[in-house]
Parts: sequence; structure tokens; C-alpha cells
Amino acid sequence: MSRFLILIVAGAAAISAQTPLGGPSLGFIFDAPGQALRPIAGIPGAAVFGDPLQPSSTIQSASLSLRQNIAIVNDGAWKAIQLAGSAAGNAVDLPGSLPSSAQVVVSENGAAAAFYDNTNSVLAVVTGIPSSMTVTAVNLDPLPGPITRLA
Repeated sequence: MSRFLILIVAGAAAISAQTPLGGPSLGFIFDAPGQALRPIAGIPGAAVFGDPLQPSSTIQSASLSLRQNIAIVNDGAWKAIQLAGSAAGNAVDLPGSLPSSAQVVVSENGAAAAFYDNTNSVLAVVTGIPSSMTVTAVNLDPLPGPITRLA
């Protein structure tokens, strides 16, 4: 009987090591107090925040694409973190000319992001995220006032 029990326990351990548990995912959220990105696990009405993703350092600000496949984060420098697909978890440095205090919005698919620096009245648009990035700066001095909303 004890040999049979040992075989069952060993078999269950081998199966659980090969098949990780998973479930429905609603995407990700930026946890400002925890300074981290967290997955949202579950279904609407019964969801919980998962453990924080392990970035290289604490995240000061973040903006996520609507498709939840790219997060633009600032951990002292701007980075794009891939959240889906085979490259999930990969972080790519964005061009260094982006102001650290900028407000950020990300396109639906995560391929572009706009960085608005109110202090210098400059809008920088990064396209080609995450592989072939280019930055286009737009001088906003001709506008009658500051931009109050980004979309």
C-alpha cells in the first residue's frame, strides 16, 4: 500500500511540475503605491491583482496600450515592456531624449507613444515600438495655451 501511495504522490508531483496552473487574465494595471505593474487575474466581478512583475527597478510612472501588449514605464529612464507573446517580459530602452516628467499616452496596439512635456511645451512622438523606433518632436509654442488632455 505504501509503494502505491508513493507512486501516486510522485506522479502528481511530476504532472504539476509540467503543467503550470493558469486562468483567465484581464490584463495589467500600474500599482502606483507599489511602484510596479501587476497582472489582473480572474473574470469581471471576481478578479484579483497578481504578484508584481519583476522590473529592473521601481517604476515611477506607467502607461499601458489598450490591447495590454505594451507598457511604457519610467524607472529613471523610459522603457517599453512587452506584456504579451513570445517576447513577454522583454524591456527595450526608449530614446534618451524623452523628458522624464512627461505625460504619456500609448497607441492602441503599443506601436507608438506620445510624450508631452508641459514645461518646455514639446510633444515627442515615438513610433516603431519596440524594434525600429524613431522620435519626432513637435514644437507647441504656437498653441494659445497648454495641452490639458491626451488621447
